[in-house]
Amino acid sequence: MGSRTGSQLLDQLHYEVDPARLGGLARSDIETFVRVSGERLSRKPLQNVAAQLRSFLRFLSGRAQVAPGLDGQIDTPRVYRGERLPRSLPWGTVQEFLRHIDRTKPLGLRDYAIFLLVATYGLRASEVVALKLDDIEWSAGRILVSQVKTAARLVLPLTDAVGQALVDYLRGARPTLPYREVFLRGRVPAGRLKPTAVTEAFQAWARRSGLTIPFQGPHCLRHSYAVHLLRQGVPLKTIGCERHRPIVLCEYAYARACNGLVLPDRTPEPELYEVQKVYQRIDTLAVDAAAGRLRVRNDYDFQGLDFVEVAWDVTEDGRIVRGGRLKAPDRSRRASWSSRCQGPRRSRVPSRS
Repeated sequence: MGSRTGSQLLDQLHYEVDPARLGGLARSDIETFVRVSGERLSRKPLQNVAAQLRSFLRFLSGRAQVAPGLDGQIDTPRVYRGERLPRSLPWGTVQEFLRHIDRTKPLGLRDYAIFLLVATYGLRASEVVALKLDDIEWSAGRILVSQVKTAARLVLPLTDAVGQALVDYLRGARPTLPYREVFLRGRVPAGRLKPTAVTEAFQAWARRSGLTIPFQGPHCLRHSYAVHLLRQGVPLKTIGCERHRPIVLCEYAYARACNGLVLPDRTPEPELYEVQKVYQRIDTLAVDAAAGRLRVRNDYDFQGLDFVEVAWDVTEDGRIVRGGRLKAPDRSRRASWSSRCQGPRRSRVPSRS
């Protein structure tokens, strides 16, 4: 249970001022808390808040401090697997980011080699810090990488750019320590590098570069080159071989970026609108089309429809003959409301022959 979530709920109830307020905790209080949390969080972290809140409420219910069953009143935000495109940066931004790393300093030489490995081969931060000196086969021109998730051994070609970056770091910046890992700490305490250090280095260089980088970790670099190749028209199978990833994974991760829902020139495919229809959170249903009656359902988990204005029109032979707007009432989550579309008939303008 996240202590922060519990503390935020108690702060909302002004528990420090009136401890008895906790005993009167109601469903409306919980909805208010989740709605306020949803204003600053996306659905994925909001799922964690909802789970922590359930655990906290069960704990309080077991101690008879709140009414039982409140934990069952919380709906989990829906998150669809693969609903987002891979986190990537424009390839020009990646190149600018690498150019802004100061390679006149030891830390700059190390970090440049690290991020060049990530961008070139799509490696994870954990795979980079685990790379050992014995994994670089200079004579054969290849790098051996142990994948963390699959425990598989990848054999990657050692490109000239990556090889030169590694040589510059090993000769001019790597501390002389009895460790076999390629990348070591550049500040005390000396020792092995951790994945969190790679994230911190990425954030530091991103700030210094002044570039618009909306991501907080180097993971975005992994997909940038693959998406760049895809937008250049390189087939998925070729990308799968170059990235040394299974083609099924490439299709799943990258196809939606260009070849699935959007073409390489960013033209939407017809399937994009079908997916948009499935994912939409406001649903309309014609109850009696002849009488102009329709039903609108709010499928949002934690907010009403007070921000929505419904625009409707009736077409006849391809021309709009009636139209208007309806203000949606502020209904609670997952609620429905019915209305009648009424408006004056518009005069038909004869078509030009």
